[in-house]
Amino acid sequence: MTKFAPVLLAIAGLAIAGSAGAATTAAPAKPKAAVASTKRTSCEAEWKAQTTHKGSHKAFIKACVAKG
Repeated sequence: MTKFAPVLLAIAGLAIAGSAGAATTAAPAKPKAAVASTKRTSCEAEWKAQTTHKGSHKAFIKACVAKG
């Protein structure tokens, strides 16, 4: 059992390091979602400000968000 203990500790250490790395990789995704939400909100306001609409609401919002 004592021969395998260092191996098990090394494996556990790698598992912990891997999960910590995954957590730091996933963190930047939140600001992108916030930016997309802000863009969508501004596009919604632009749609409501228009007096006449050409095309559908869904198509306008999609193009507006893609345009930035």
